[in-house]
Amino acid sequence: MRDLRASVVTVSDSVATGTADDLSGPAAVGRLEEIGFAVVDATVVPDGVESVGAALLRLSGSVDLIVTTGGTGLAPRDLTPE
Repeated sequence: MRDLRASVVTVSDSVATGTADDLSGPAAVGRLEEIGFAVVDATVVPDGVESVGAALLRLSGSVDLIVTTGGTGLAPRDLTPE
């Protein structure tokens, strides 16, 4: 069986600007590693269609799984679920 590769993208304005700590990204990385994934990239991007889309496009094709986390605030820029 080949090694499965994963990436984690945290979507958060406050984490991207350094005003908050990223707790969900490292937690996702840890859990993925526990279940056997090789996590090859963990990144933080600010909220917004362009930043999230660019990160997903950059990673697509290079990993087997992309996990997104964040976007939990209630602000006009929080479009992660969409």
